[in-house]
Amino acid sequence: MANSFPDAFFTSISLNDEKFELKKDSIVCFVGGNGVGKSAVLSALLGRVTDDDELMRECILSGMDFNVSLSQKEFEDFLGEVGTREESGISWYGARCPQHANTRFVDHYFQGLNKNLNTLFVLYASTRQRLTSVDAPSHLHIGKQAARHPFHVLYAEPEKEALLNRMSERIFGRSVFINPGAGSVLPLHIAPNSNAVPNLPNRGQNYANEVGKFPEISSDGDGVQSTIGLLAILVASHHSCLIIDEPDVFLHPPQAFQMGKSIAELSTSRQVFLATHSHRLLQGLIDKAADRVTLVKLSKSSKDFSFKVVSPNTLLEIQSDPLLKYSGVADCLFYSRVLLCEDYNDCYFYSAALDQIGSSLASESLWIGVGGKERLAKFAQVCAVLGVMPICVADFDLLAPQHGKPSHGLLGLLAAFGEDVDWYSRELSSLYRAVSNNGKINWELVKDIGIQAFSFDQGLHKKVLGILNAAKASGLVINPFGEMESLAEPKFDKSIDGITGFLKRDIQTDPGLHNAKVFLETLNETMTKR
Repeated sequence: MANSFPDAFFTSISLNDEKFELKKDSIVCFVGGNGVGKSAVLSALLGRVTDDDELMRECILSGMDFNVSLSQKEFEDFLGEVGTREESGISWYGARCPQHANTRFVDHYFQGLNKNLNTLFVLYASTRQRLTSVDAPSHLHIGKQAARHPFHVLYAEPEKEALLNRMSERIFGRSVFINPGAGSVLPLHIAPNSNAVPNLPNRGQNYANEVGKFPEISSDGDGVQSTIGLLAILVASHHSCLIIDEPDVFLHPPQAFQMGKSIAELSTSRQVFLATHSHRLLQGLIDKAADRVTLVKLSKSSKDFSFKVVSPNTLLEIQSDPLLKYSGVADCLFYSRVLLCEDYNDCYFYSAALDQIGSSLASESLWIGVGGKERLAKFAQVCAVLGVMPICVADFDLLAPQHGKPSHGLLGLLAAFGEDVDWYSRELSSLYRAVSNNGKINWELVKDIGIQAFSFDQGLHKKVLGILNAAKASGLVINPFGEMESLAEPKFDKSIDGITGFLKRDIQTDPGLHNAKVFLETLNETMTKR
């Protein structure tokens, strides 16, 4: 087997006729809901590169460029390295046919007549293939027969078996061993740990007997089978491009995270195209290789497909900011509605209170506490780049001035929403002057009771209401009653115990929760429109 991968990769793909350049180690991750065309894109990618019309499906993929920087002699030499020469030609391990080529096939390939030989470079790992790849193949005579199964490669190259074992221990805490002495077949067994099998000097019959005491991988659950099957394919494969559909299938979240890290590690110097529903797998990819990952979020309307591309630079920014990294903001790729609150206690309160008034939207949304109102703008900007315009829920004092001017956090937040920042600056500056010139009001009072502080002046009250309504239309929902604690009479403590006590009261009928009911209905209305 070759120790390096061939110089053959997708230099670009086109989505709805928009072209994107790729590197030979790019990881392109497609995300989106069911039915938006993730699997179709992967299938079409393989169909285009191999000229297989049966794989072409309706999707956003409109073109691709695939470059093979090998001369015919280099091609034949590589084929000789990864395959076994037989009387009629050369056979090799591959995920799809053909697994065999002769001189005529190679001649046709270099004449542009036979793209099927691109399967020498491009491997497609479907869910079905991963499950069947753990079935024990017939035994292999090394040097005389071509490897036609991942286990053949693992048997021929013990260092790759050891690599698969490390990956299995990372994800499942269990070890895997090829059994070379199981008769006519070559099974893979799974043991509790690497010490379960004695470290014998060779893989003879005594070794086989020890390995055979443990069950074959094919008897384990679907999650283990699918994952070990995929890892075995990746470890054994010589392909420079990997296409993987839903590598997270059957996996629990912590295991999906480790699977993402493993895919990134096993694809060094290789391209990967994959589709996933798992935010944890995505986090694993980003944690290990943020500089290589390009995200493509797919959507589908009644008429057509659309997409949003997120570059590695954005993922590196998230990865380098601890609060962004561990906030779960990248999870918004998997939601159509995201709400940003000043902290997580606010998230708990608003989501639970919305449930209490009968709204189903809270449980269908992603809630993120950003660690203070000054960070709302940063999170909103990241959400927008990730393709989701969030709803921000904030206390009234977000409007308070800093050194007599609107705060940078507020203006940055409004800019993230695409608002006319100059208009807000003028309106707020006028408001600040009016407050400073009036002895009846100050911003401590405004923080405490919100818009009610302006009730003495109809003009000021109208101005504040106009600012609140404009902000709400953009997705910034400001509590008009002051702080969250002011939504109840008497005020409640913002601690978890205080929130729990609030939620024991009936928002619909308790007159002391009138403010809460009004604001929650406003928030629910805004969420409905998103």
